[in-house]
Amino acid sequence: MQAIGTYQPGDTLYIWSFSGLILRNRPALNAARLKTIPYGTAVVALNYSGSKNTDVDIISAFSQNNKQLPAVVIKGDFARVVFDGDTGYVYDGYLSKLPALRQVKTNSAKQPVFETFQQYAARNFGILRQISKGKQGDGTSFQEKAVFGNGILMDTRLEKSGETRIILPDISLEETLMLFKYLTGCTWDVPIKAKKGAEINWKMSKISDYEWFFGNENCSYYVRYYPATTLSVFSWTCSE
Repeated sequence: MQAIGTYQPGDTLYIWSFSGLILRNRPALNAARLKTIPYGTAVVALNYSGSKNTDVDIISAFSQNNKQLPAVVIKGDFARVVFDGDTGYVYDGYLSKLPALRQVKTNSAKQPVFETFQQYAARNFGILRQISKGKQGDGTSFQEKAVFGNGILMDTRLEKSGETRIILPDISLEETLMLFKYLTGCTWDVPIKAKKGAEINWKMSKISDYEWFFGNENCSYYVRYYPATTLSVFSWTCSE
């Protein structure tokens, strides 16, 4: 799958690699490192090549029940940017026109925790309209729809199970997968358990070039991209 959709010289892009994104002296993964640009930093693109010739795993492959599950691989290129006085190149698969999720400080969490998507969207884009039916948490059915300032739509339904769908206009499949990684914790859960030799409770499968399925013991997630309309949909269903 391709990484971020097209961008132009002069566009502001945000770093979505939580460990930071390496600024290199040439447009190659093996080029010399100049600096590491921190997660969430805004940079300005100085070029756009349009090619997608460099593959990077954004979720590593892992074994489960003697079956090898595939890595989630993106195809990207290198954006020329300026950071802290140095001009160099960064892999554009970890760049997005969306501001990065904000990390929430906790005293007990063993891995990073991020704000909810609704908090994120309201903070960055504002809520244009919100409609709620029922009362959340009283055991009856509850439904809420919210429209945010950049056209994002979030629809949540709660009854015996919870269903949420987020429609993301002009957002690439790769950018939506970044949201999935950080909102669910999958990006830390899989490698930590794999390193310890523990059972990994995640499963994932590539349905097509534009659709992925992920699941754990409680929730099923779908990430879909519609190239004809440059629209992504992130949805999930969770049981009690």
